[in-house]
Amino acid sequence: IVAGLAGLGSIISVMHAPFFVGGLMASACLSLAVVTSLHYRNQDQTPLKKKLVAFRAELQKKNPKPRPCEKGPRRALSIGQILDLHEFFHGFILARSMYYMEPNIIKPLTEHYKLSYAEVAGPTPVEWFLSHFWGHPFTSTCSALEKLGKSVVGVGAGEDRWRRVAVWLCTFSINQYKVSEELAG
Repeated sequence: IVAGLAGLGSIISVMHAPFFVGGLMASACLSLAVVTSLHYRNQDQTPLKKKLVAFRAELQKKNPKPRPCEKGPRRALSIGQILDLHEFFHGFILARSMYYMEPNIIKPLTEHYKLSYAEVAGPTPVEWFLSHFWGHPFTSTCSALEKLGKSVVGVGAGEDRWRRVAVWLCTFSINQYKVSEELAG
């Protein structure tokens, strides 16, 4: 009797094999879809993307309605604005240069508006026009900016007055979505 039942089970399994295989295939496809969906959802939740969302919210508090302004001397940033950006993303920037900053931090922060970083952060009239090498570590650029601010303002002018010194730096002051247009004539 037991042998007969085992044989019957084999016959039933063979008879229902297409249904079983079809169910197994459907289950495998559903599992693949869930894993793929979780993979893409987790890509959106990278630590850098989380920081970008948080910093974008901070920028929006300080400059709720970013607007385009004429290219040139009205698109500077205070040294403090640049140092705040550096401090917020320091764990990602490390010893990296503007070649990292521009595509990974500056453009994602300005993408919604397609404006320069200065316009999004809140521009100010320039006091110092600066030129720099994009390959230089951004941390070193920030150290140089702090030294510039402190030397310009001098001792006794207020502890944080140096942070308000306005500088024009290409990465921040030129709209990175319209570089050719901005540099033309």
